[in-house]
Amino acid sequence: MTALSTLKYSVRTTCPRNMISWGTGLLWMLPVCWLLCAFGGASSAEAQEFSMYTKVYDDSLLDRPVVSRSLTMFHAGEVYDYLDGVGEVIIMQPIRKKFVILNLRSEIQTEISFAEIENMLQMADDETTNFLKKLANEPHDEQLYRRIRFYQEPHFSRSVDVQEKQLKLTSPYLTYSVNFHNDRPEEYVRKYLDFADWVKKLNYVRHPIDTSYRARVELNNRMRSIQALPLTIQLTANTGAGEVKLRSEHHIDWKLNQMHKEKINLWNQKIKSNETRSISIAQYQQNLHAQR
Repeated sequence: MTALSTLKYSVRTTCPRNMISWGTGLLWMLPVCWLLCAFGGASSAEAQEFSMYTKVYDDSLLDRPVVSRSLTMFHAGEVYDYLDGVGEVIIMQPIRKKFVILNLRSEIQTEISFAEIENMLQMADDETTNFLKKLANEPHDEQLYRRIRFYQEPHFSRSVDVQEKQLKLTSPYLTYSVNFHNDRPEEYVRKYLDFADWVKKLNYVRHPIDTSYRARVELNNRMRSIQALPLTIQLTANTGAGEVKLRSEHHIDWKLNQMHKEKINLWNQKIKSNETRSISIAQYQQNLHAQR
């Protein structure tokens, strides 16, 4: 049994339902695209259109397999994130303050507002706080207690090498090493990091075994402070059941091509189609887990 699979079992048997914990949600850590630069002479609309193809590798294993692939496109003020192998499109609509989630295989769709996400995160935080209070008053595993506390309130040692364009956040439980570039306009850094924040929160709400949403938001905040966009991210997690290493690599296309635009048009048509059934987020999640 690998460190990652051992950890999945251990947290499921020791943590409450909404407890921040490591597991398969880890593989959803980076279903996002990294931002583009503006083209010289391009119109505002053209400059805001870009795509990112992202691969996530499990470096814990000798063969370092790919565990996640995603294509993310920024277009007309919205973000379209397609997870390869799942047949699911996540559409972030910042103006409407919501996500639309489309399952192409099942022909169903749902939506969840930013406010609903924040409410669910608060409920999870309250449950975690209550669990920690209970744990503190009983004989307990001190390492488990500290690990849970870290993921609720992550604190890192931080270092930046501007010349080498490397950022590192270090803690006893989780380390991020980022190769970045910081020559892009502030607007694009902001748009990317806003999306990265919200999609991480959404993934935690949908997959509560993903512990790292607060830690990832902290990483995003550090990138904001230096106006950086990531090119690669290496994550090393000391889980207590072994070490997990994940690495993401990102290929940027600075302009949407015809294939990208056709995909976006197709997805929008699917959303409007009478053949696509609209259901609640709770029903959608039940269907998703039933298929696994």
